[in-house]
Amino acid sequence: MTLLTVNEFRGSYRFLSTFCPQAVMFEGVRYNTVEHAFRASMFMSRTIRQMIKDCHKPGDAKRMSRMDSNIPYLNPNFDNIKLQVMEELLRQKFSPNSMLAEKLLATMNAKLVDGNNWGDKFWGVDIVSNEGLNHHGKILMKIREDLKQLKKNKYTGYTWYGVNNHITETSNTY
Repeated sequence: MTLLTVNEFRGSYRFLSTFCPQAVMFEGVRYNTVEHAFRASMFMSRTIRQMIKDCHKPGDAKRMSRMDSNIPYLNPNFDNIKLQVMEELLRQKFSPNSMLAEKLLATMNAKLVDGNNWGDKFWGVDIVSNEGLNHHGKILMKIREDLKQLKKNKYTGYTWYGVNNHITETSNTY
């Protein structure tokens, strides 16, 4: 049996992209996309976060966050927390029982690869060189597995708790 691979988050798989419109919260502020929130999380300055939030398009938010890597307001700890931040934002986007969670579950066991032609080898895979760590795809597959487990245990007292305790047994059973 051949395992399906989703090679790019475009077309009917655009919903997997961080650019896909779906509001998420980061530190009490609502952002229009995961991309907006993630880019804002790179900075300590509320002013810069607000400027990123106010960007009309997620690509604009991405460009703004890259304008000057020497900005003194960059979060000095960002490299240590960026995977956790992304996972928390994606868990919000694909929250249990949401339409997007159902669409993610509908990918079944497909390998999810954030293929790109701009050379991002951390979050995705460069489609030219076929190299990359694919962290975005791996996080989505992890969330999908957690959603499957949650659905399987729907009436057995398991609850979704976010990044550190994805699915935790509760004292209430149905």
